[in-house]
Amino acid sequence: MVTDRLGHSKPSPTQTDRQHPLFAELRSSIQMMRRLPLLVGLVLVAGLAAGGCTKNVSDKTVSRITVDDVARRIEREPDAHMIVDARPQTAYTQSRLPGARRIDFADIDTRNPDPGLKRYRSIIVYGQNPGTGSAMALTKRLMTTGYSDVRLMEEGYDRWVAKGYRVDTSKVQIGVGGIKADN
Repeated sequence: MVTDRLGHSKPSPTQTDRQHPLFAELRSSIQMMRRLPLLVGLVLVAGLAAGGCTKNVSDKTVSRITVDDVARRIEREPDAHMIVDARPQTAYTQSRLPGARRIDFADIDTRNPDPGLKRYRSIIVYGQNPGTGSAMALTKRLMTTGYSDVRLMEEGYDRWVAKGYRVDTSKVQIGVGGIKADN
């Protein structure tokens, strides 16, 4: 007789029972089930290490900046801030904030941040107006990717123009590798 974990007595398996293929399969399954919590833990840790854990970014956590503050920053330190135009390409080619670059949402690689963007003190994203969803989405994508001091110019391009700030209307050339300003 053999006693199980709960103290119940049961007949001892015979040698022939232990050699039966089902007995071997059952023993293998039990061993695997004992390892299951360890395997699940390893999978979770690997998922988090591979980037499964992202910043919790929402509309409420997005830092905003006014048109006037953007104008002051550009005037004081024009090369310290990356100005990102989230408007459609056609709008960007017609006119944009001075020094602005156009970046598509899909071009932001959340797993491999662009080291060129990290050199800026801040990244300021704008859309056409306060209701531009693409500007909010791009701002949140940049924040999730890990860039520091990303801000949304929530009043948008329309307010920039209405306040009489300078815009860049130079022609742009669309070519391989994105949009480049003509010199």
